[in-house]
Amino acid sequence: MPSHEELKNTFTYSGETGLLYWKKRNSNRIKIGDAAGSLSNLGTIQLRINGRLFSAHRVIWAIVHGYEPPADLVIDHIDGVRSNNRISNLRLVTQAENTRNTRIGRRNKSGVLGVSFKKSKRRWIAIISDHGKSIYLGSFIKKEGAIKARRYAQRWLGYHPLHGTVKSDTRSLTGA
Repeated sequence: MPSHEELKNTFTYSGETGLLYWKKRNSNRIKIGDAAGSLSNLGTIQLRINGRLFSAHRVIWAIVHGYEPPADLVIDHIDGVRSNNRISNLRLVTQAENTRNTRIGRRNKSGVLGVSFKKSKRRWIAIISDHGKSIYLGSFIKKEGAIKARRYAQRWLGYHPLHGTVKSDTRSLTGA
């Protein structure tokens, strides 16, 4: 990654919108003041600096904090919206901590991470992961019992309070 000084000379960062803006041109297509980057397939904003591809949230972290995030740490988007690069929404964590702040997927049928219905047993099952190992929390006649067991395990294992919730919204490149 370019130096802190080079990043500050290349971009202006808006903490209000979470966007980077070009301070200087690095190609014929870029105008000073344009929003930097584009949305990737993963939902993050990526940008090219000197021909190399970087994630905007890592560049923003370096600009705001004055250092590049260590390679063994990741930047978590607290609200689960990968394009929301407001500094208040970014935190430096281990991959294990980042995994403990996962949003519920579109294909989830129970409405709760780690809770599913097993037709063969006609019971609700609750599971959770801890350091890569799956922990069976029990089977329950009622869905509420499985949810209660899962939520208790999340608190006990130190999962982020937003873990398993629905993304708050999806933000565009305009920061709206």
